[in-house]
Amino acid sequence: MSGARTTEDVLRRRLERQKHKVAVLEQIIEDKTRELFRSNENLREANEQLEERVAARTAQLGEALIRAEAASKAKSTFLAQMSHELRTPLHGLIGTIDTLVDTDASPRQRRLIEIAQRSGDHLLTVIGDILDFTRIESGTLTLEELPTDVVMLVEQIVEQHAGRVAGQGLRLWTTLPANVPLIVADPTRLRQVLDNLISNALKFTTEGGVTVDLAAESGGGSVRLDWSVSDTGIGIPAEKLATIFDPFIQAGAAITRRFGGTGLGLPICRRLVNAMGGDIQAESTDGEGSVFRFTTCHAVAAARALEVEAETVTLPEGLRVLLVDDQPINRLLGREMLVGLGCAVFLAENGHEALEVVDAQDPGLILMDCHMPVLSGAATATLLRRRGFTMPIIALSADVSPENRAEVIAAGMQGLLGKPYRRRQLAAVISETLDHPIDAGPVKIEQERVLFSEADALQITSGSRELLGQLVSLFLAQLDIYDAQLRRAETPDGLRQSAHALWGASAHVGAHALCSVSRTVETAAAGGRLDHQGRRELIALIAETRREMKAWIDDRKRAVG
Repeated sequence: MSGARTTEDVLRRRLERQKHKVAVLEQIIEDKTRELFRSNENLREANEQLEERVAARTAQLGEALIRAEAASKAKSTFLAQMSHELRTPLHGLIGTIDTLVDTDASPRQRRLIEIAQRSGDHLLTVIGDILDFTRIESGTLTLEELPTDVVMLVEQIVEQHAGRVAGQGLRLWTTLPANVPLIVADPTRLRQVLDNLISNALKFTTEGGVTVDLAAESGGGSVRLDWSVSDTGIGIPAEKLATIFDPFIQAGAAITRRFGGTGLGLPICRRLVNAMGGDIQAESTDGEGSVFRFTTCHAVAAARALEVEAETVTLPEGLRVLLVDDQPINRLLGREMLVGLGCAVFLAENGHEALEVVDAQDPGLILMDCHMPVLSGAATATLLRRRGFTMPIIALSADVSPENRAEVIAAGMQGLLGKPYRRRQLAAVISETLDHPIDAGPVKIEQERVLFSEADALQITSGSRELLGQLVSLFLAQLDIYDAQLRRAETPDGLRQSAHALWGASAHVGAHALCSVSRTVETAAAGGRLDHQGRRELIALIAETRREMKAWIDDRKRAVG
């Protein structure tokens, strides 16, 4: 009996120990559960706070992007306006002086004309340097890709400086290789670099001369060009060499007072050379001279005939040209240049007059000022194309930015000639335009209805696909608003405002079809007409553009993922 109780006590104590263990384990589990719950709650709160911070930061970045875009647009608009305001009177000045050169002036008058001509050229160079530097700094300057004969280019520059060299009693030597292939380059910018270096060398040299050396190394379909421009001039102090490529910096105040200049020529040269895949460096001995060396890299161009030099261009006799410009002096000078080129000239001072002259005179080519009141050049060109006008249209503007060039092309024009221009430049552009059939240009682009051009949009974002993605996303988010505004517009002014807002947004994301049609609808509405067909076309284009851009975003996400 005693043994049975002992066994029972043992079992009871064992059971109590097990219960205690279970209770302890349950308490531990409960404590851990509470701890895990608290951790989960803390994690959830942290996630919520993080999401709130991310959302707030995203909103801040979105606002910052919008502000930055607005600031960039305002800066570009200001520069374009300043360019227009400065270059328009300068165009009148230089054009008038060029016209006086062809008159029967006395020797004294001719000397005064030449002084005025040089002063105008210098002022144009200064304005060009400032605008070029601004565009380079903002990343909006793009290089053209054209077949270029660099040996011919150097020879032309040397010939251009021949009079100055002889007048200073200096020499200008060149060492050029015999077999440099035709290259793909921007001849205007390459000429700008060389011309600046040679001009500087001549400016700071009083005895001896300047030497231009070129060496070429070809291989694998590309060419490396090694350039050097050396002089026997005053040289550059060693302590100044490190800063001569900094903007607005010259070798010293005395140099600035004696020789003038803005201090932008060499910084622009460095940035242009960098854009061509090369670098530029300077060596100098104070009092003995300087050497500027730079390299550029280019693809080999397909062999073809180069463009005819402007001075030798002859236009078709009696070519009927309509010149549209709201400035009387520009119309007068343009007419003098065109008459001198053998053209029959018709004039209009705004877009409405241009439409009437086209109907009455049937011109073979139109020169169209971009910035005009009542009806802009782009809007006039768009209307002409919609009416079936198939002759070439060349835009005239002091604003030669990529954005303005893209706009005039989208409007159906064949090219852009920057103001101020010379008669030989005008002749060259007209000749080049007439040599290319109209059906290969902007009219074909408009017929193909380019909904979204990534390449053109990337020019606006300076090649940044990340920024373009953000702009496209913002644009897509606004499309529903534009759609609703267009549908609600019941008056011409309401439709004009809606179309104008859509035009402004689509122009900055490469939505060419929307940009073109919205500008046409805006123009019609500004004239007091509700363009119902244009509105329906815009609404349909919004849907098509939305699909195109969403597909682009999806493709981009897949490429990144």
